[in-house]
Amino acid sequence: MESNPYISVIITAYNRKEFLLDAFNSALNQTLDRDKYEIIVTKNFTNNKLDSYIKRNGGKLVFFEGRSTGEQIADALKYAKGEVICFLDDDDLFSKKKLKTIYSLMQDKICYIHNNMCYIDENGNQGKNEKYEN
Repeated sequence: MESNPYISVIITAYNRKEFLLDAFNSALNQTLDRDKYEIIVTKNFTNNKLDSYIKRNGGKLVFFEGRSTGEQIADALKYAKGEVICFLDDDDLFSKKKLKTIYSLMQDKICYIHNNMCYIDENGNQGKNEKYEN
């Protein structure tokens, strides 16, 4: 019997594809065992190259035709099997240890985490980090 993943990563994309592959790969290349999480990509466009890459690497594709981000996320949640949901915008990246950290913290019954952010400009230069209290 196949068990459900513990974490569902939902990547949202609306009318843009230029960064989606990088976002997907940042979720795919985590230090957490791949059987502990799933990746769901919700978007309003098709792109044969991106779509086949996502499917070939175990991602789920959800096509959404609405305009509201909230509706897009609500629709994607219907396909999520994880107990924990992590959101990733198409122009953002996860650090390699993000999901392993989330998995570990959630084992301690924490119910909400807002992570630190690091801004990177179009030249790859790291900007100011924003820090949040636990």
